[in-house]
Amino acid sequence: MDNVLADVRWVKERVVRLATMVDMEMSSAKATPHKTNWTEYRSLIGELEDGLQHVERRAEVCATHGEAGAASAAPPPQTPTPDYAPADSPPSSENRHSEVLLSTSDDAPDEGPSSSETRPAEILPSTSDNASDEGPPSSETRPAEIPPSTAGERPNQCHDLCDGVIIIEQRARKIVTRTQKTSTLSSQAPNAGATIAPPSPPDQPLPGTTIPHREEDGVIVLLPSPEQCKDLPLLISRAKELGAYDTGVFKYVLPDAVVRGLRPILNLPPGVSKFKSRPYKKHSRYIARSEREDEVLDLGELDFTPIPHDEYVETLERRVTDRQAMNKMQYLTDLAAWTPGDRENLGLPPISPIYPLQHNELDRTRRFIAGVHAPYGYISGGHGSLFSSHREDGYLLSLNALYEGLKLWYIVARMHSHLIEEAVKKRKCMQKVRHASLWFSTSQLKAMGVSFVTMVQRPNEVVVVSGDIYHHGGTLGYSRAEAVNYAPPGWSIDGYSECKRKCPGFPIPNEYLEFRAPGEIQLGLPLADEEDEPESNENFRSPQKRRRGPASAASSGGKRRCTAAGSNLPAQKIAETTPILQMAKSICSSAAVEQLFKVVRGGRLFGLTLLRKMKGSSA
Repeated sequence: MDNVLADVRWVKERVVRLATMVDMEMSSAKATPHKTNWTEYRSLIGELEDGLQHVERRAEVCATHGEAGAASAAPPPQTPTPDYAPADSPPSSENRHSEVLLSTSDDAPDEGPSSSETRPAEILPSTSDNASDEGPPSSETRPAEIPPSTAGERPNQCHDLCDGVIIIEQRARKIVTRTQKTSTLSSQAPNAGATIAPPSPPDQPLPGTTIPHREEDGVIVLLPSPEQCKDLPLLISRAKELGAYDTGVFKYVLPDAVVRGLRPILNLPPGVSKFKSRPYKKHSRYIARSEREDEVLDLGELDFTPIPHDEYVETLERRVTDRQAMNKMQYLTDLAAWTPGDRENLGLPPISPIYPLQHNELDRTRRFIAGVHAPYGYISGGHGSLFSSHREDGYLLSLNALYEGLKLWYIVARMHSHLIEEAVKKRKCMQKVRHASLWFSTSQLKAMGVSFVTMVQRPNEVVVVSGDIYHHGGTLGYSRAEAVNYAPPGWSIDGYSECKRKCPGFPIPNEYLEFRAPGEIQLGLPLADEEDEPESNENFRSPQKRRRGPASAASSGGKRRCTAAGSNLPAQKIAETTPILQMAKSICSSAAVEQLFKVVRGGRLFGLTLLRKMKGSSA
């Protein structure tokens, strides 16, 4: 049965690939004269893919529970008709569900275009020797023999052949458009009927699978155990097997045992980021971000009512163009969040679920960078916040753990990164889009021909974004999160085009992220406080901001101070081994001070003697 399931998935991936090629052909200008034929071909491929989705689900049930489980999970027999569709009533044009992609439970309705008639699912031969596609096992029916499969090879190639889940989302929309004449092709986001409440329980894991998963808004969602949460390479590997490489993003849900100890915010410093926006060129908006050091973050009314996905997208995009709404937005960023005192101030769980993590190559770099090597806290005000389009420094992975509120993400497909970069042609470094501080709506991305996915992050979810993926987003209200970067095994800074000294904000040179020699101490490590107690507002600041947006007029006194250690080395050992600190220690000794006075005094006496001689000779 495992071989049969592998064959079904192998065929399905090739159908997905074919559908992607047809979609690209339909979207190109040269396909316009024959668009009618392309649409018809696309509809047929979509029906074939729906059938494969149904067969794959049945095969998973058989592989997990056996034939008895498959019989119990199968719907009652239906009267066959020429085409394939479930026997549900047609959905209205106001409630267009993408169930073809998002349904994951074993007892979910059959997937495909809705119709008032039932249609058989006999797309491929049955995946069970004694079971038909639409009924319980029968000894009278026996499908054609399926040739042996190379199950060990084909599934591993799926993520290299598929062009991304976001394209699948577009296809589901086009299938609905074909069956409902009043429907129009909407954004890649799910329909307004799908709320942000947690979806149905995940699929049962396949034999040999150790991490359950589900699919949500075209994004893979893993449900690891507390131990698995510590092994990010394992999560990355599993997500890639499920197709996350092409979208460049996946989520995993933190178990309750991992996020214990979330508390109210104890202490926040004054000073927030404020936003303004204006149109930039043709298909984007420029986000101007400034620092208000005398303004206090307004948390507003903490309302966590679920919001439909499409409504969330539309509301946020409307606010970005509303001057008054933008003036109300506040964002408190770059808050040190890696010592117990830091985390108590922010009300975060005492132990961070995303720091430290196993097998992190950042532990080998020459310099420690706050917010990259260790987490920063991020808190949005009651009227929401924004973050502009960017990808991570050094192509590092980004981990964002959300504890309260909701956050909307726009994830651009890897293959269309160049379309985002075309909006910024002056700069040449890898962070030129970040420096430009641009924000794109769904309509603007579509107009540019960009494939993307929008997703909502819920509390106790961690979003993992690949380092070369452009992403931006925002919130409609209060949220509390922490974020950090991660370098998986095999990562290297080699070949990355670094920021220049003239780049705005806080450029990170490549030399900071180069691997240090054996025995070399990592520079930039902040010293640990002897008594790690919560600090007052005056001291709760970090040495420099990592944000590299447009330069602001914030004074040096408004920059936050990092207070915690980023290494397991004790502070005394760091002080003894770092050359600069050794020099500072020697200067502070009484012998050094006495020697300094002698040098200064001797220099003055020598200067006076020389001056007298010069006056005498001139006379």
